Amino acid sequence: MTPRAANVGFGWWSHDIGGFAGGHTDSLWHTEHPELFQRWLQFAAFAPVFRTHCRYCEQRIWTFGPYDGATGLAGVGFYALMRETMMTRNALVPYAYTHAALRTHAAGESLLTPLYWDKAAAATAPSSSSSSSSSSSSSSSSSSSSSAAAAAAAEAAAPHAFDRRAQTQYFFGRDLLVAPVTASCFGDPDQGANATAAPNGSCSVRKAVWLPPTEGNASWVPWERWDEPPVWPAPADAGATGGGGGGGGGGGGGGILLPARNFSLAEMPVWVKAGAALPTRGIESAYRAAADPLVWLLVPGARGGAGILYEDDGVSTAHRGSSSSSSSSSSSSSSSAVTTIAHAWTGNTPPGATGSSWAGTVSAASGTFDGMPAARAQRVALKGVRALPAAASCDGVALRRVAGAGQAPGFWLEDDVAADTVAAGAPPPRQSLTIGCGKLATNARHTIVASWG
Repeated sequence: MTPRAANVGFGWWSHDIGGFAGGHTDSLWHTEHPELFQRWLQFAAFAPVFRTHCRYCEQRIWTFGPYDGATGLAGVGFYALMRETMMTRNALVPYAYTHAALRTHAAGESLLTPLYWDKAAAATAPSSSSSSSSSSSSSSSSSSSSSAAAAAAAEAAAPHAFDRRAQTQYFFGRDLLVAPVTASCFGDPDQGANATAAPNGSCSVRKAVWLPPTEGNASWVPWERWDEPPVWPAPADAGATGGGGGGGGGGGGGGILLPARNFSLAEMPVWVKAGAALPTRGIESAYRAAADPLVWLLVPGARGGAGILYEDDGVSTAHRGSSSSSSSSSSSSSSSAVTTIAHAWTGNTPPGATGSSWAGTVSAASGTFDGMPAARAQRVALKGVRALPAAASCDGVALRRVAGAGQAPGFWLEDDVAADTVAAGAPPPRQSLTIGCGKLATNARHTIVASWG
C-alpha cells in the first residue's frame, strides 16, 4: 500500500497508524516509541485515509504527554507535535476530497502517485530495477519505450537524480511532493527509551529530497517555510550540470537533488508547486458538509495560479450521478458543487513589496447539495507574504487590519505553526498574511484584492 498501488488502480487505502498489533513500549500500552509514532502520523497526514487503528493498545495522542521525559527526548512535547500534525491533515481534507472526486473517481488517478506518473518528471524518475518494473507494468502511466530510453540516457548523464532515496517520494495530488522521514534520530526507534537524553529540539534526521521538473517549469516551495526562495528544477531535457542547490539553481538531466538537511520532529519534507491554490479548512469545519470558513492557501513563488474545490453532502451516494471531470470546473449534478479560484500578482516583486498588488477571483459554485451553505466566510492565506497591505477589499468593500481570525472580516498576520510546537523543535514561528472576508454567497462570484503602497 504505497504510491505504486496507483499502478493497479488501488488508490484509496489507509495505514493502521502505529501498527495494529504487537509489543508494547510502555505501561500505557503504546505500540510504538513516540518518535516513530509522530513520524508515522506525518506520513499518514499525506495519505488517502488518516486512521489510527490497533487492537489492545493506546494511541490517543494526549497520552504521550506524561512520557516526554522517559523517551530519551526530555522536554519534547509529543502531544503538541502530534496535534499539529493532525491539524495539518484536517486542513488538507478539502484538497484531498477534491482530488478523490474529480480525479480518482472520475478518471482513475490515485491521490498518491509515483514520480514517474508525471509527464514532465518521467524522463528523470528513479530507474532502478524496482521502480522500472513498476513503471513498465502501468500502461496508463507515462512509461513507454521512448520515456524509458530518455530515462536511461538521463540516468547516465545525471546519476544523482536517480538516487534510491527518491523512490521513497511521491505526489500527493497534483500540487504536493512528499518525502516521508523513515529514519530515527536514535537509529532504532524501539530503543528510543534507552537512548541518551537529547537536548530539547535536537532530535532531527538528515534527508535529501529530489525535486523533479514540472510542466511549465514551475518552481517548488517548501511546506511551512514559505518565505524561503523557491527552487526551479532543471527541465527534463537539461544537460548534466551537477547537483545544484536551493534558490533556483542547478540540476542535471532534469530535476534537482537538494543537499541533505535536518528535519526536526516538527517538520516533514513536503514541497508545493509555486502558485498553487489549495482549498483548506479549519478544525471548526471538521464535521460540516462544507468548509466554513473556506481558506484558500496560496503558495508563493509564482506570479499567479489557480485552484479548485469539489464538495458534496459527504454522506450519501447521490454524487455518483455527477458528470464532473478533471478537465472541467463545472458539475451538471445537483448533488455536488465545484468552486474555483484564479489569482495573480502584479507590480513590483517580491509579492508584498511596496508597489505590488494581488487580486483573486472566486467563482460562483456550480451545482448544489444537501447541507451546502447559502453563504460562508472565505479567506485567502498569502503564504510567504509578511507585510501588511496598504489596502485590501472583498467585492469592493474595504477591509481593516484586525488582531486575528476572531475579528474577521479584515486582514492580519498569522503564525504558520502553533507556538507550542517551537518548544518541541519546530523552527521559530513565521507569519503570513491572511485576508478574511465576511459571509459571501456561495452562488456568486467574488473578487478579493490587496495592494502595498
